[in-house]
Amino acid sequence: MSGCQPVDTPIEEGLKLCVEPNQVSTDKRRYRRIVGRLMYLAHTRPDLAYALSVVSQYMHNPGEQHMNAIMRILRYLKNAPGKGILFTKNVDHHSIEVYTDVDWVGAVDDRRSTSGYFTFVGGNLVTWKSKKQNVITHSSAKTEFRGMALGLCEVNYGGPLRCSDNIFREPLHFHASVLQIMMVDRYWIAFFAVFVYLVRVFEASVGDADPLYRDCVEQCEKTGCVGERCFPHCKFPSDGAVVDGPWYLQEPLYLRWKQWDCQSDCRYYCMLDREKEREALGNGPVKYHGKWPFKRVYGIQEPASVALSALNLAMQFHGWLSFFILLNYKLPLKPNKKAYYEYTCLWHIYGLLSMNSWFWSAVFHSRDVDLTEKLDYSSAVALLGFSLILAILRSFNVRVEAARVMVSAPLLAFVTTHILYLNFYKFDYGWNMKVCVVMGVAQLLIWAIWAGVTRHPSRWKLWTVVVGGGLAMLLEIYDFPPYEGFVDAHALWHATTIPLTYIWWSFIKDDAEFQTANLLKKIQIQ
Repeated sequence: MSGCQPVDTPIEEGLKLCVEPNQVSTDKRRYRRIVGRLMYLAHTRPDLAYALSVVSQYMHNPGEQHMNAIMRILRYLKNAPGKGILFTKNVDHHSIEVYTDVDWVGAVDDRRSTSGYFTFVGGNLVTWKSKKQNVITHSSAKTEFRGMALGLCEVNYGGPLRCSDNIFREPLHFHASVLQIMMVDRYWIAFFAVFVYLVRVFEASVGDADPLYRDCVEQCEKTGCVGERCFPHCKFPSDGAVVDGPWYLQEPLYLRWKQWDCQSDCRYYCMLDREKEREALGNGPVKYHGKWPFKRVYGIQEPASVALSALNLAMQFHGWLSFFILLNYKLPLKPNKKAYYEYTCLWHIYGLLSMNSWFWSAVFHSRDVDLTEKLDYSSAVALLGFSLILAILRSFNVRVEAARVMVSAPLLAFVTTHILYLNFYKFDYGWNMKVCVVMGVAQLLIWAIWAGVTRHPSRWKLWTVVVGGGLAMLLEIYDFPPYEGFVDAHALWHATTIPLTYIWWSFIKDDAEFQTANLLKKIQIQ
C-alpha cells in the first residue's frame, strides 16, 4: 500500500455493498484480519465508524468488491495519518450535545436502516457509534425515532435515569441548561419529545433497548466470544482467525441437533450476563426479543415447558390407548367387529391430533426457530378446530353422515385456510390469537351448556374440565418472569392440562360405555 493513491473519504458516497450470487471471492482470512485491526484503530478514529460498520457485515462471505472497500479505507488512512481526537480544556463541562442521523433502508441485503450518533461533553467528542437497526421499518420517521432513541440512551447512561433500565418505561427529565440535544432534523425533535412523554413505550421488549446488551451482542457477533466463552459455530474468535479448523476442534455431531447459531448464542450469554448485573443492582428480569430470560439445559431452550409438554403427550397417549382397548377388548362389538359407539372414529382422530400437537409443542420449546414455530402453531390450530367440530357433533348428537359433513365442511375449510395463511402468506400472531381464543371459548361454552342440560352420569367430569380449562387459560393472560429461569406462566398452563387430560379421557371412556349400554338396550327392546 506504500505506492497507493490517497483518497479524501473512507468510503465512496452512495456505495451499496451486498453479497452477490456470482461475486468474485477473496481471501477470507486476510479480510477478517484487516477488519479486526481497523476496529482497534476506530477507538481513536470516529471518521472510520460508518465505513467499518459496512465492511464488517460481510466477514462471513467477502467478495472482491468488499476487499476494494477495505483498500479504500487504507488509502484514506494514508491521506490522513495524523487525524485523531483532541481534548481541550473547557470549564463548561456540564454542556452535552448529541448529533444523530440515519440511513433509511440503506442495506441492500436486508433493507435495514443504519443509525449513527456522536456526543460532545464540554465541546470534546467522547462517544460515537454507527449501527444497523434490528428491525426493518416502513417509515422514515420511525427510523429517525429509533436513531434518536439510541442517541438519547447514550447521553443519559449513568445519569439520574439509567437508560438501560427505564428509558422506555418512565418519562425523561432533562434540564435545559444541562442537556442540549441538537439533531439533524429539528422538526422531529419536538415531535419525538411529545412521543416519549405520551407513549413512553418504544421497543417491543425492554431488554432489547438496553445499550449494554446491544453492545455485548454486537461485539460477540464480531469476535465470536462473550467474555471468556467462545462459540465454535461462530466463524471467527477474538483474534480474527477463522475457526474452520480440524474436526476435533469443532462441536461433536451428537450435539449439533441443537442448531444454535452464532447470533443465538451471543444473545443468550449476553442476556445472562446482563441479568446478573441487573440482579446485583436490585432490578427484576426483563424480556429480550419478546421472551423472558430462560436458562438452557443441555441446549433445550425452555426445559420446564418441554418436560411438561412431553408429560401431556404421554397422558394423551395413555388416554387414547385405554380408549382403544376399552372399545375393542372390553365393550361388546357389532357382528362386523365394529364398536357400537358412534363417535369412535372422531375420538381416534382427536387423539392423534392431540399427540401431534403436544409433540410439536415440545419441539418448539426445545428450539424456537421459524419452522418449529409454524409447526407448533399449525398443529394447535388444527387441534382446536377439530375439537370445536367434535364438541358440536357430540353435544347436538349428530349421527347422520350428511349432517356431519354439512357441519364439519365450513369449519374444516376455515381452519385449513387459516393454517395456509399463517404458513405461506403472513404469520400474524394477533390474528392467530383471536382465532384460537374464539374456537377455544366456543367449545368450552358448548360443553358447559351441554353438561348443564344433559343427564349424563359423568357430567361432573365434563364440568371439571370446562371450569379447569377456563381457569387455566388465565395463565396465558397473567404473564410473569420464569422462577429461577425455568418455570413461567406458560409452563404452569402446561402443568394444569396434565390432570385435566386424564379427567377428559376418563369422561370420553365413560361416554363410550354409556352410549354403548343405551344402544344395546334399544336393540334388546326391538
